[in-house]
Amino acid sequence: MTALPDAVTDGTVAAHPLTAAGTPLTTHLPDGILLDAAQRSAAAALGAPHRHGAYLWGAVGRGKSLLAEAYFEALPTRRKRRVHFHDFFLELQGSLGTRRTPLDRAVTRLVGGSRAILFDEFHVHDVADAVYLTTTLRHLIEHDVLLIATSNDAPDELMPGLWHEHFVPAIRLIEQHLDLIEIADGEDYRGVAPELRPTTGFTAGSWVL
Repeated sequence: MTALPDAVTDGTVAAHPLTAAGTPLTTHLPDGILLDAAQRSAAAALGAPHRHGAYLWGAVGRGKSLLAEAYFEALPTRRKRRVHFHDFFLELQGSLGTRRTPLDRAVTRLVGGSRAILFDEFHVHDVADAVYLTTTLRHLIEHDVLLIATSNDAPDELMPGLWHEHFVPAIRLIEQHLDLIEIADGEDYRGVAPELRPTTGFTAGSWVL
């Protein structure tokens, strides 16, 4: 099995070529967006160089998808793919079921020539996804595909309960090879009455989070 290098934050591994110069994601935010302090901190961490990518997590409504999409738009390549995490695994399962394709080959086909992938709403709810997820992560890391993932959960909180141990290999890959970035808790303005919301900026509720 191929040894995988650690994330760039350990100070010993060169950054991924797409992120070596840093990524000014704030210039790709929609006009009128006003980030709070926690979001600005996360944006700065996300825009720094990464070796294999970043795992952006935090409470619902805190702007994870907004920041990740701005970052993704700023990456200096057209060979990139944004996909909802659940949709990717539906495609993968379809390839395995209809074509009887080996798992490694199915992952290779879905990734294609992408140099970067954004997995939005990273969440696991089926024990069968454990093997799929581990294989996918190893493929992306081994082939130097930059991975950005957003999630409501910290890596170690993925798939809690009875089946958690099946996801430990995937969780360890995330923790060892992606830079973990938390958007600190703040008010979720989706629960605020419309007449009390700000009329401009991120918290106005005008953008999909």
